[in-house]
Amino acid sequence: GSIQNLLHLINEYHASKVFIFADPILIQLGVLSPIEQTLEENKIQIECYTEIQPEPQVSIGDGAVKALRNSGADLVIGLQKMKGQLRIF
Repeated sequence: GSIQNLLHLINEYHASKVFIFADPILIQLGVLSPIEQTLEENKIQIECYTEIQPEPQVSIGDGAVKALRNSGADLVIGLQKMKGQLRIF
């Protein structure tokens, strides 16, 4: 499934720390939990940014960039749920 595809992508890029952009609703729906668990089981550090909003102000974008830079992540991943399916980009 999507989590295995994500692991393949992470391994392909030899990433040890992943920065994930995710809509806050994914946390409320419990979608992010199995992803976090799988990555932790595979010794991959993660940092999540969930202050995602439609049509965000520039300050929100600046905060996201600052969080990403401070994270030291090797790979950036975005998660989105559309039409009942999890999309990883």
